[in-house]
Amino acid sequence: MNAIRQLEPAKARTAVTYSAAADHFDDPPLAFWARIGKRTIDRIPLEPGHRVLDVCCGSGASAIPAA
Repeated sequence: MNAIRQLEPAKARTAVTYSAAADHFDDPPLAFWARIGKRTIDRIPLEPGHRVLDVCCGSGASAIPAA
């Protein structure tokens, strides 16, 4: 239980940081995420019918190419 309490401040800082950045994931300076997402999917041997789980990964830089 003590370890969980120690993580709370880090979790809160992480949430604030990602929440602040969320509205800007698709801004031109962050366009590299789309390239990285596409390259990641290109390296995976996906075939029609395969399933991909993209959990809390921004605005879909990996999920959209996977679809």
